[in-house]
Amino acid sequence: AAESFLGLMSPLGERISPATLHATMRTVGRELIGDRPRPTGSLRERTLAAVALFNEFGAVASVGRRGGGYVIRSLACPIAAISSKSPEACTVIESLLTAFVGASVHTCCARVPAEPCCFEVGVGITPSPAARHRRAG
Repeated sequence: AAESFLGLMSPLGERISPATLHATMRTVGRELIGDRPRPTGSLRERTLAAVALFNEFGAVASVGRRGGGYVIRSLACPIAAISSKSPEACTVIESLLTAFVGASVHTCCARVPAEPCCFEVGVGITPSPAARHRRAG
């Protein structure tokens, strides 16, 4: 599945603008949820539900505290093989988690094989310096 997605990412990136590719990845992320009910409760409860959802997609994720929110880390990311070559792929998971949790989610992945996949979750949470740098670049 990852090879198929990677095969799609390369031609898309060559044919459409970066802004359109980013918007497309956001749409794909939202669409992956389908009719699944969104969690309710506290931000912590919704983040724990997001971890369970992410794990259904092949992650091996856990949650921890960071600032006023949470951080989801996964040692096995379902798109790791893709994200190192096409960082836009992380936008799919970021968008999926944002729509599911109903709160701001930002990618904080290093996108290197030895580092875990990472997403910051929280209303008004300030993205890590690495996440801010990736968005600026």
